Amino acid sequence: MRIGFIGSHHGMTPAQERVLRSMLTGHKGAALHHGDCVGADAQAHEVACSLGRDVTIHPPVNGAHRAWKASHDTRTPRPYLSRCKDIVRETDMLIAAPSEAKEQRRSGTWSTVRFARKLGKPVFVISPDGTLG
Repeated sequence: MRIGFIGSHHGMTPAQERVLRSMLTGHKGAALHHGDCVGADAQAHEVACSLGRDVTIHPPVNGAHRAWKASHDTRTPRPYLSRCKDIVRETDMLIAAPSEAKEQRRSGTWSTVRFARKLGKPVFVISPDGTLG
């Protein structure tokens, strides 16, 4: 199984990180795809690596907020929203860790959630308090 991850550049709360760890633990052998930005992507990378998961990186063209994580599988850099759509297209489900519990119109994380839902992908949103929706 391939799991896409999207989250805020502000990073995950401890509750979000705990839920992500639990979800990845429950999907034995799952590979994680993320966008290699500072904050939540970098945290998700560390969680996945600590669990021995394969990681595929979809880096942004603009390196200003890039985390520069290492992986044996790194895609060609693409614009932010394009690479987020690539993550959704290449994975079986999406886990999102937004910085706010309520959906936002002008948010890359929420835009990616909407795109995944439009494609009929299973989407799991981890709210800042750790609630899974």
